[in-house]
Amino acid sequence: MYTHEFTGRCPSLAQIKAHVKKAVAAGHNKIELRWGENWIELEKREHNGFFGPWFGWGWIRHVGADDIAREMSRC
Repeated sequence: MYTHEFTGRCPSLAQIKAHVKKAVAAGHNKIELRWGENWIELEKREHNGFFGPWFGWGWIRHVGADDIAREMSRC
């Protein structure tokens, strides 16, 4: 499981995606990103669900984990 906690200002979408790409490149199937009380969890499952193999829960400000998971499943 890949875990990262952002500190200071709210992370941008680009910063969040950079950590997701880093985790996927390292072979992680579970990713957790936190910023204070806000969090995003992503998980890759063995079987393809309705939206694809990646599923997401949570938000960091305006960035939704389900949007990132759908984007990752399309690739």
